[in-house]
This record gives sequence, structure tokens and C-alpha cells, in this order.
Amino acid sequence: MVNENLLATYSLLSFIRDTYGSECNESLTQLFVPLIKETLNRMLRKKGTAIMGKDYSEIFDSVRENFQIEIPIPVITTLMPQVCKYSGGSFTLNSDHSFIIDSECTSTITEDYQNQKN
Repeated sequence: MVNENLLATYSLLSFIRDTYGSECNESLTQLFVPLIKETLNRMLRKKGTAIMGKDYSEIFDSVRENFQIEIPIPVITTLMPQVCKYSGGSFTLNSDHSFIIDSECTSTITEDYQNQKN
């Protein structure tokens, strides 16, 4: 039996690809940027205060928990500076891959994900 959340995630990735086609043509890893943003938002909401992560494995685990896919840590490492720069949130990324997130990223993925899931 295929997991309902996994099907919704793949449907969402397809939606992202169709919606942001020109950006995704540069690199397919760009598909994961909205998922990482939403994952960080969910982590922040769950904690209620700033997130102080020891490394990107925490993001990896949270993406797997929320969307049932695994984004390789090297891909997360590559995308985090971009997420930080264009997120609209308050981020601190350190060279040892520890991070501090003080505010949410701008994201519409929650609505898109729910639509794909429905």
C-alpha cells in the first residue's frame, strides 16, 4: 500500500515543477526549496520559539517525517543558503551546518500540499 502523504508529495513536486518550470530547469534540486521552507516553518511552529539546530540532519529527518521523502543532506546543504537568502525569514547558517531560525519563511506550500492531498 502506498502512503497517502507520499502520493501527495509527489503530486506536489509535479505541481511545483509545472508552476516554477523555468527555475527548475536550471537544476531539479530547485524542486525541493519549497519543501524545505515548509519543513522549517513546521519545525518552528512545533517548537514555538527559535530553532537552534545542530546540523542539517534535523531538517532531513523533519522532511522525511512531514513529506515521506528523503532529500539527501548534500542537497539540503546546497539549498540552505538559497532558502536563507530568499525566505523572508530570519536565519543564521554556520559553516558547521548548525543553524538558528527565528521566524517563518514565506511559503504557500501548505495550501498547495493540502490541495494535492485532497
